[in-house]
Amino acid sequence: MDLHLGFAGYFAQPLALPATRAQRVAELLVDPRWPWPPSWASFVKEELSKRTRARKVTGPKGRDHLLAGLTDPTNCMLEMNRSSQEVDNHAHVHAITSRRPLPAEAEYPFHMTGQTRGHELPEGASLEAWIELVHELMVACEVGHAVMPVWARASTCLSDTSLMRIVVDSRWMPEVDLGPPTDFALENGRAKYWRIELGGTYVRHPRWGTYLRRAHLQKLGGLDRVRAEVKPAAVVDLGDLVFIQLTASPTTALTAEGEAKRRALADLMAPILPPPRPGEP
Repeated sequence: MDLHLGFAGYFAQPLALPATRAQRVAELLVDPRWPWPPSWASFVKEELSKRTRARKVTGPKGRDHLLAGLTDPTNCMLEMNRSSQEVDNHAHVHAITSRRPLPAEAEYPFHMTGQTRGHELPEGASLEAWIELVHELMVACEVGHAVMPVWARASTCLSDTSLMRIVVDSRWMPEVDLGPPTDFALENGRAKYWRIELGGTYVRHPRWGTYLRRAHLQKLGGLDRVRAEVKPAAVVDLGDLVFIQLTASPTTALTAEGEAKRRALADLMAPILPPPRPGEP
């Protein structure tokens, strides 16, 4: 079965602050635990109309190039892709790095998203190792909250992590929605509407993997209640951040067991989920 894993994390401070964080993030973005490294990187400038030339970033030199870009105050966005071409980009990273993209009252205005293909892995690659890498990346970014969805299509995974609708539409064929199912799209619409409060007051609906702060868990009745009512396959202690993993492996994320546990966790997380948008039934 085809499998695509993604992540979306929301954080409060630019990646350049402090410099030690930028260095750690740069190291993780070229870490060999990526099954297919997103090796081509470019930065978008503050004025948004300018972009640096895509450069291949691997090893120590690639890390140093990323670090220089992350700490350059004229850059506001990082884009990394598996390929310099339009095709074969099943691994990528997108991050708002320095420019505050949301109003001053936004709780966690910055974000990092990414994904990788999870099937037909190269020899020696491991999804478990990549998941551990993402844990370290979310800790380094000091996310207030993050999710790790698993989908059978790359476009669905991209739509889910980016909170963007992806459709194919032409005069020769009806509109085809390449994003997640309707109920997931509704959840993402709410997250997007309440974006300035996302990560703190509100969090996204749960996915196969969900990162919550201890303060979030207190509002749900504590981690013991999550364990008792959801029965997640794993709970990973990441300090003030906790990763709730619904099934034993991403390969079972889309099973009936995974869906039942996702719904149970969503019910439990109701107090911190984004409310319906105005006018929404």
